[in-house]
Amino acid sequence: MASQYYLPLRTESLVKKRIGQCQNLALILDKYPERIAIEDTEKKSEWLQQLAKKDAHIDKGLIEASYKRWAVMTEKLHATRFQAKLSWRMVIGLGGGNALETDLTLHHHYGIPFIPGSALKGLTRAYVAGEEEQFFIAKNERKVPSSSSDEDHEEVKRIFGTQNSAGTVTFYDAIPYDGTCAFAVDIMNPHYPDYYKTLKNDRGTPPGNDQNPIPIAFLTVDTMKFAFAVAPRDPQDSRHVEDAEKVAAWLQTALTKYGVGGKTSAGYGLFQRFETIEDSVVASPAVTHLIPTPTFLKGIVYQGVVLAPTADLKALYPDATQYLSYRDFPITQLLLVVGTDSPEALDWKVKDTRSCLCERTEERDGVTIVVCKTNLNKKNKNKKKK
Repeated sequence: MASQYYLPLRTESLVKKRIGQCQNLALILDKYPERIAIEDTEKKSEWLQQLAKKDAHIDKGLIEASYKRWAVMTEKLHATRFQAKLSWRMVIGLGGGNALETDLTLHHHYGIPFIPGSALKGLTRAYVAGEEEQFFIAKNERKVPSSSSDEDHEEVKRIFGTQNSAGTVTFYDAIPYDGTCAFAVDIMNPHYPDYYKTLKNDRGTPPGNDQNPIPIAFLTVDTMKFAFAVAPRDPQDSRHVEDAEKVAAWLQTALTKYGVGGKTSAGYGLFQRFETIEDSVVASPAVTHLIPTPTFLKGIVYQGVVLAPTADLKALYPDATQYLSYRDFPITQLLLVVGTDSPEALDWKVKDTRSCLCERTEERDGVTIVVCKTNLNKKNKNKKKK
């Protein structure tokens, strides 16, 4: 009996047990395609249909958490942000290297669809250089669109940058906006397969209507919303800020007229219904804790950033010498505290990064409190042994 995967038998048995729980679609497509999907075109379509089912291999909480991080970052960078909906389908990376013959660009870690910022930058630059007449270049005593970034109008080079200098705006990856992903299976149908197979040979098979077309199934992103952001490289420079706003408008037009990704001539990758993103996930006290609280182990050293001892922190945990934030977690979700049995922590300065030893965790008013002590005593013991 043939194996289900092109994997060692022991690895295959583990994959069979766990593949249904995998919530990273990129991992399945890239590393664990089934043998029948590689060998049989018709079976490949059926296999992709199973993957395309709603939320089959997508972690919705992770999508929401990734959007939250994206929103915090772009807000802090004073980016011009907007969301838009796909008019139909989109496929980016269709010709990527993959055992399945067709590919789809998904986030390596999250397994969700995204549009690389580099692709959005190239799309916008192509639109501006080719359609905005004020940026046409002089050639043969005429004003014509630029066909190469090296020939671009000086203003376009200033905004988008060159090999030798950075532009005034930064494009960020576009990611799912409302916590949902949608996929659909489509087909392309080469009508002259024998001709394409022998195209490189001098005595190849000519195209003809007697050849048997074999449909090729591929996975696409179905109609869903994406969040876009363009930020000024220097938020303190008013000219950079104006450029970012201008470029965001150009990007919207390019997404409407040109589309992004592959097969745009067939209607793929076009966007509609643009709306400005103005919500502040940083300032909103009602924001849901989208990032799961990690497990803290007794006796393990953790690092945090020293906070100013505000009245709210003292009311939450009065028996503390210092309060520390942990990574990107809001203090309304997670807080590190150093107990009064570590008076040496009184010398710590606000905004310093400090280490402390976990003793236990508590829950107070919906906040996970990690009660710690300084590991000074442990260092002193080591010194005595030496």
